[in-house]
Amino acid sequence: MALPGLALVHGGQHAADCWDRTVDEIHCQEPGLAVVALDLPGRRGKPGDLLDDVPRTWILTLRDRALSQASQRRSIAALGGVQTMLPFDTCHNLVISEPKLLASILLERCRRYA
Repeated sequence: MALPGLALVHGGQHAADCWDRTVDEIHCQEPGLAVVALDLPGRRGKPGDLLDDVPRTWILTLRDRALSQASQRRSIAALGGVQTMLPFDTCHNLVISEPKLLASILLERCRRYA
């Protein structure tokens, strides 16, 4: 069964290109997977333009010195919640510091919905 496409959305101080290393790693692990990195911020405290039926996973970065866990949880609430929260003992810039780990996590999430 084909995997669903994967849409990646950056955080506040980044642009879509912050995902480049992770997208490269995803394509190494799953060459045929359609992946798009979007610039899709929320506006004025309103949720971003995410469809209600799109499954959402939040990776809670436990050693994040830029965004506290409380701040991350407020962001989750602003999105309208998530179906799954995955805590990881990593820093804020997981897309840069752990692209292989992040690619594995994202591919596993895709496989759940295939």
